[in-house]
Amino acid sequence: MIEDAQGHRLSGATAVAAATYDRAVRAFNLVHGDSVGLFDKAREAAPDFAMATLGKAWVFAIANDPGLMTKAAALVETARGFALNEREQAHLAAFDRAVNTYSASRYLFNAWSYRPRHAVWAEARRARRFISAAAKARN
Repeated sequence: MIEDAQGHRLSGATAVAAATYDRAVRAFNLVHGDSVGLFDKAREAAPDFAMATLGKAWVFAIANDPGLMTKAAALVETARGFALNEREQAHLAAFDRAVNTYSASRYLFNAWSYRPRHAVWAEARRARRFISAAAKARN
């Protein structure tokens, strides 16, 4: 099975899609470049590529914008139809919490704390913590 740059298996990916996905993750982590466009290119190269779909959903979800959260939820529903490995299922469970209870970071920390190389998870967790801290500071 094809793996990403961190060594995680990628369900539904092709070699070309995985390389594009790695570039998208890098753009997402560095907050530099077109991560959404790169996730889209990875999805075009492999329509059933779960992490490309979930990666794009995370970009939208952490924006803390209701319109983008709606787009993230639609992407998550699309990903539910894919064959998913354990890690990808954990992302879906985290999204359920992000949309409903905003405890996604805690869930992912517990589910994946033994896999620190997960770049998408790490960036989503960092961004969610920043947003939560900023909201608390305003109140």
